[in-house]
Amino acid sequence: MDQDPILYAAQIGRLDVLSFLLLLLEVMIALSAIVAFINLRGFARRQATDVAEQIGRETAERAANSYLQNELPKIYAANVGLLHTGDSEPGGEVVSDLPTTEEDFSHDERV
Repeated sequence: MDQDPILYAAQIGRLDVLSFLLLLLEVMIALSAIVAFINLRGFARRQATDVAEQIGRETAERAANSYLQNELPKIYAANVGLLHTGDSEPGGEVVSDLPTTEEDFSHDERV
C-alpha cells in the first residue's frame, strides 16, 4: 500500500466519504468562527459600556466639584441672611462666626 490515500480512496469508491468528512470539518470551523465573532462583539460592547459609564461618572463628579468650588461662595453670600435667626426665632441670636467673604472659604484644588 504505497499509494496516495486520496488515490486509494478514489480507486475503492470511498472518495465521497472523505469529501463529506472534509465538508463537515469546514462547516464546523465556519460555525465556530461565527459564534466566536458574535461572542467577541458582545464582550467588546459590554466592556465599552462599562468604561463609558465609569468615565461619565468621573467626569460628572469633576464637573460638579468644579461648579461647587466656583459657585459655593456666591450661593452662600446670596443666602447668608437665612443663617441669621433674628428676633423672631427662639433665642434671638445672630450667628457671627460663619465665613462671609470668598477669602474665608478654603478652596480644594484637587479638581
